[in-house]
Amino acid sequence: MRARLVTALLLAVLALPASAAAQSAGDDQYVDPFAGANGGKPKPTATATPAAPAPAPTAAPTAVPTVTAVPTAIPTVDPAIAARAERRADAQRRRRLARRRAAARRRAAARRERARIRAEARAKAQATPSPTATPTPSARPAPAAVGGDSGGFGGGAIAATALVVAAALAGVALVRRGEQAPAEPA
Repeated sequence: MRARLVTALLLAVLALPASAAAQSAGDDQYVDPFAGANGGKPKPTATATPAAPAPAPTAAPTAVPTVTAVPTAIPTVDPAIAARAERRADAQRRRRLARRRAAARRRAAARRERARIRAEARAKAQATPSPTATPTPSARPAPAAVGGDSGGFGGGAIAATALVVAAALAGVALVRRGEQAPAEPA
């Protein structure tokens, strides 16, 4: 038991450096294209040189170094060009806003149209009569069953069919009785 525990601990200790090395394998491969020449962020440089420490007082006057400021170039902007650029930016903003508003109006119109179609479908579904039979007055009265042109079989055809069926059943019954009757001696 102890040997297994020691072996497991030894394997865990040996696996730790390998996993740490695997995690940092690609750390040095990335090169930042926007970094300075030394690979990191560019270091700020001082524009003025620091003053030298004051020398020990002497009898002769010494020259004090003076710090000269480096002139920086400030771009000058023509006011007319700046105003035109401002007007163009404002026009672009107005056009973009107008396009957004037009798209919102189209979406709202489409929503209203879909709602109208749904409402019409609901109204049509409610107006559809139920499938149950309901008595309704007919346009002309039903003809009396006295004439021969009623269009149906009529009572005579039904009675004739019943008579034929009854005769067939009676014939079947007689045939069966004949089979069951004892044979006459010859």
